[in-house]
Amino acid sequence: MKAKKEVLNHGIIHIHQTPTLLGVIKCRENHSDSEKRCTTKDSQLKKALSLLFVTNKDGLLHVKMEDYACILEEYTTLRDLNIGKLVHSYILENVIKLSLVLHNSLINMYCKCGSIADAQNLFSVIQEKDVFTWTTLIAGYATHGPQENAFKLFSKMEEENVKPDSVTFLSVIKACAKLKNLDCGKRLHVMIIKSEISDNILIRSSLVDMYAKCDIIEKVQTEFNEIQCQNVVAWTTLIAG
Repeated sequence: MKAKKEVLNHGIIHIHQTPTLLGVIKCRENHSDSEKRCTTKDSQLKKALSLLFVTNKDGLLHVKMEDYACILEEYTTLRDLNIGKLVHSYILENVIKLSLVLHNSLINMYCKCGSIADAQNLFSVIQEKDVFTWTTLIAGYATHGPQENAFKLFSKMEEENVKPDSVTFLSVIKACAKLKNLDCGKRLHVMIIKSEISDNILIRSSLVDMYAKCDIIEKVQTEFNEIQCQNVVAWTTLIAG
């Protein structure tokens, strides 16, 4: 099985095997090399990964860590844990030292696939974490449980002086709503006001949902009225709550 690697003038790399798999993987880098985008044909994702394995085994293709992150992103959308673990195993065999971006991609993959224990194990070995690392695992606990761990991790994040962003708050509020933990929800609400992101419509809508789940009807109406653009997201949250 032969592979062909063709590098064009504008930093566009095409990796293909035969006409039947032509264009299965296309990784494009912009001129600043700061962003990379991977696109694949949805019906041929597994063939693309198979091609990657074969070409590396034969020594025909050297893959950058950014490429692995692209592949993980694609397979994360499929929620295919078995394939995700296969990619992880392959990365461990071929990458000497994993970057933070690649670690984060693996944690995100495990969380999206519902394998929180694997995500936690990876999280534990990372010495220098960024806000995405923390938020990804918090979101995993908020979605799949136990939700109490989302609170514990958020508190630990604060102790480490990592500033939460809007996605972090959305994840913890989600955990509060599921557990109907009003005290935690109120504390988060105060933090959100202090962090000056309370005008974010998703944040406001999540607060509406949290207070509704906790049966604090007056706060539900108050928070809903504070939403400047009461779009379909806000109304759906109010009705569902």
